[in-house]
Amino acid sequence: MGEKLGFALRHYKENKAEVIEKEVKEMKANKIGSIFLMSVLALAGIGVSYAGFYDEISVYGTVDTATVDVELVDYSCTIVWKIYDWTGTEPVDIPIGLTINIVGEIAIYYGPCLTEAEELDMVDYLDDYFTVLGPISSAHAEQAYDENGEIIDDTVEMTYDNLFPCVDFCADFVFHYVGSIPGRINTAEIFSGDQWLIDLWALHQSGSPYGAWVQAWFVEPIIVNEVIVGWTQGEPVDVGTQLHYCDYVWVELCIHLPQDNELQGLTGTFTGEITVFQWYECENIDG
Repeated sequence: MGEKLGFALRHYKENKAEVIEKEVKEMKANKIGSIFLMSVLALAGIGVSYAGFYDEISVYGTVDTATVDVELVDYSCTIVWKIYDWTGTEPVDIPIGLTINIVGEIAIYYGPCLTEAEELDMVDYLDDYFTVLGPISSAHAEQAYDENGEIIDDTVEMTYDNLFPCVDFCADFVFHYVGSIPGRINTAEIFSGDQWLIDLWALHQSGSPYGAWVQAWFVEPIIVNEVIVGWTQGEPVDVGTQLHYCDYVWVELCIHLPQDNELQGLTGTFTGEITVFQWYECENIDG
């Protein structure tokens, strides 16, 4: 700052005539400089109008994201009939995918859930070997629907009717993993507001063969004439198990009542939840 100010003061001490002469010369120089600058700008404008050779690369892209997706594909149930007049002959030629156990005075069916007409056909089939009454008890799993009859996506409705001790009443469903990336069973939980159902769950968790429990395993479809008619059981599935595209998983919820008179005439409800999460996790960083 000080040096620039001193230079300006020295200019004012020069002779007035010399100052005038210098100003004239500077004006002429500035005029020539202005004309030169306008010429350059004009040429630049002409240059834009007549661009040189060039080439370019265009880029087009698409982006999609992965899915973690399951779909329900099959359901099965337990049906119990009372039998009498049994000759001791076990049923034969049982259709593939079905299981019928004769235990004392009851016939227990495990297999795909039956319509009312199919249940009557099953009674006719069993009547070839003994007389049956019922069904007297059952456990069913089926696709859930809302009040308007619309499918509730990824939801199963389970009904356990008229249960009694000494029988595993199991309702089952199979889900198909169709996600585009591997998944992982993250949680498998049962919730209830009825203490007696909570107690049944805790009873089995303590190591008892009685109570309520969930189990699952990988299965492979048995296909006849392009139709799934049954399943072959594979490795167990638990929380943390990884799932890959086209895996099938069988999930079974069973209730086996102990010989406890306090369990007569009860009604309760429960909800269950199985969540499948992406197999690869990273720290969630906000922002």
